Amino acid sequence: MTKTELNKYRAILEAKLAELSKVVKNREGIAIEKSPDALDEVQHAAERELAIRNLDRESALLRNVRA
Repeated sequence: MTKTELNKYRAILEAKLAELSKVVKNREGIAIEKSPDALDEVQHAAERELAIRNLDRESALLRNVRA
């Protein structure tokens, strides 16, 4: 691999690292919200589970970029 190619890939990885660092810091989606309605509770739980999965996926990708 040439030095130019290496620098290109390094720049791509650094940009991805910066992007993922911002995403992982945003954890507002996993906040537990109380609602008097049971259906709203179920909806909030589903949204929270999706946010947790996304955060987990982005964290794993961030670990791979840092490696």
